[in-house]
Amino acid sequence: MKKTKPAGPTFRKGDLVQLVQTLKEPLEARLASLHGGLYLLDNEARQDWYALQKRRTEECIAAGGDPFSINRDSAGETRLAPKHRWQALSVDAVYQVLRGRCRVEYNYSMVGGKVLILDTTTGRELYCNREILQRVDKRD
Repeated sequence: MKKTKPAGPTFRKGDLVQLVQTLKEPLEARLASLHGGLYLLDNEARQDWYALQKRRTEECIAAGGDPFSINRDSAGETRLAPKHRWQALSVDAVYQVLRGRCRVEYNYSMVGGKVLILDTTTGRELYCNREILQRVDKRD
């Protein structure tokens, strides 16, 4: 069986990447804030979310309100703590690749075509699409 090359750019661990050059043009630079990555929340952050929901519920009950919309969505299902958050990528920043190809759980399903990068300003590991990044350093 013949191996096929992956679609889009390929990265290796340790590569330095940034947003593609076309995103640095004036119109695209304003839209670059739409490009970003996901970072996974740890258990402590999720417990903080539950504590915030509990506090909001208690405040609502104390004020004589109905806490239904705080604890349930429009279909009447309980609200779950988020597993990830979104962070915008900077146009001028350079990121280090931690994994060149990976999948991440997003909205309770696995999504491929991602690269794991390290944001050195925040220290977060971000999962983002390979198509919006380009390699800065040249490999031999």
